[in-house]
Amino acid sequence: MPPKAKITREMILYAALAITRKEGFEAVNARSIAGRLGRSTRPIFTCYAGMEELKRDFLLFAFDFYEAYAAGCAERFPAEPCLLHPLAYLAFARKEPLLFQFLFVGDMDLQMGRAEDFYREPGNEKRLGSFRSRSAWIFPQEKKFFWIFSCISTAWRC
Repeated sequence: MPPKAKITREMILYAALAITRKEGFEAVNARSIAGRLGRSTRPIFTCYAGMEELKRDFLLFAFDFYEAYAAGCAERFPAEPCLLHPLAYLAFARKEPLLFQFLFVGDMDLQMGRAEDFYREPGNEKRLGSFRSRSAWIFPQEKKFFWIFSCISTAWRC
């Protein structure tokens, strides 16, 4: 009998992405991922020490998925560079509502009392860099605009 296919982290992350896109992130757990892969849960815990580690990896993986989508919007939307980020954001919300909710709306336990606190959250400096590369804003204004746009469009309590 040939050995079974090895389960990789990438396979696990793609399974979690498919589940999140169809059912929402609340449905992602070891059993649902294993079911999607047609395996037991054991290979998942061979690749990951626990679900918290998998969830951290998945957040980055899902954001990279969004980044690839947003990058493709430049070809789909004939708009000024400073409008591409908001248009991509809104288009993604419409096309991928459950993934959008996971990435931008869900309960993130944000501790933001001042605008500067936004940039202390993991990944937000990377997101600003992505925004910067797709917009025509100059540095002092872009940081303020990105923060305001993110707060308003995701209903964060800033």
